[in-house]
Amino acid sequence: MGKKLIITAALCGAGTTKKQTPCVPITPEEIAADAVACAKAGAAVIHIHVRDENGVNSMDTKRFCQVVDLVREECGKAGVDPVLNLTTSGSKWPEDIRRAHLPILKPEMCSYDAASFNWMSAKPFTFQNPPAFLEKLNKACIEHHCKPEIEIFNPGMFGVIQWY
Repeated sequence: MGKKLIITAALCGAGTTKKQTPCVPITPEEIAADAVACAKAGAAVIHIHVRDENGVNSMDTKRFCQVVDLVREECGKAGVDPVLNLTTSGSKWPEDIRRAHLPILKPEMCSYDAASFNWMSAKPFTFQNPPAFLEKLNKACIEHHCKPEIEIFNPGMFGVIQWY
């Protein structure tokens, strides 16, 4: 029996810009095309962040619906069926906005960043994932049959996930 492998393709992340690399998919059409290409190349999971019309990271539910509907449509046409993993990250948005797309789109997976932490980027910030938010996200995952992609960024986060 061979080794099993699950490949996840995170197409654009939350912050990579066209200025940094012209290859990053920003528009719904680019994200859908890359999702198809990655699935055809062997990716089993497509991790989706969305961008607004200016290419800025967004948690807008309407934009998520536009992107995910197009990804599902294009994957269907291409005969591929990757698991869709929608982000819930983005602590600059209210917690309800970070979960708003889950009951509408009912993805197979969503990101579940196990605690708050310091994100040491070009502009360092604290990425907020307080216990109350995680409890609500956990309940949303159960209610909408969405598997959490538990993201661990430091060893202290292992203790947090034992609560759920």
